[in-house]
Amino acid sequence: MALVMSIPRGVPITVDSAVSAPATGNVFTFQPRPDGGNLSALFLAQGTLTTLAAKLQLSMDGGTTWQDYISSVNFWPAPSTNLVSVSVVAGAVYRINYTTASGSINAIVSTN
Repeated sequence: MALVMSIPRGVPITVDSAVSAPATGNVFTFQPRPDGGNLSALFLAQGTLTTLAAKLQLSMDGGTTWQDYISSVNFWPAPSTNLVSVSVVAGAVYRINYTTASGSINAIVSTN
């Protein structure tokens, strides 16, 4: 699976746009900090959030196999929980798996 985008530190980036049905989102990674320090990311779902439940998945082998990193219960369990802060690791690849979605959902991420 090809890498779709690399998220630069300090710049909000839309990783998925106009999600309106259950789907697997785009693949992305995070640029490492020059000092090698830990990264945290803010994930925001915005738009017309009629229904929303999603989990954050990661792959350590470049996208061949995927594991749930944060389940939908703790990531985006409902439209009212549309902002979450997550510890992330540079080098892994991530994607959002929208298990329930309707409306028009845009997923935006920014990291330190």
